[in-house]
Amino acid sequence: TEIVDEYLVSEDVDELRDDLLALHSPMLHYEFVRRAVTLAMERNNRERELVSVGLSELYGARAVSAEQFGKGFERLFEVADDLSLDIPKAKKFMSQFLARA
Repeated sequence: TEIVDEYLVSEDVDELRDDLLALHSPMLHYEFVRRAVTLAMERNNRERELVSVGLSELYGARAVSAEQFGKGFERLFEVADDLSLDIPKAKKFMSQFLARA
């Protein structure tokens, strides 16, 4: 989540991509997607939009594969009911993120 927090301050998508790729863990990018969306759902509209744009850019630049994106969202939907307890609009937000990606 540190990478996402830095991105929300800098709003620099290139830095976001570089920081993610610097982790050298492409098989764990799904976890980044899951955590980024979860974090964003707890934030304000502007920050949710920034994370949405960032994820869309990562997908478009092929920094995160379609498989990893899918797995990240699959994991989110597995815990959607639990997330909804803390974030009442969680399912709506997840759908919006998925539609944008």
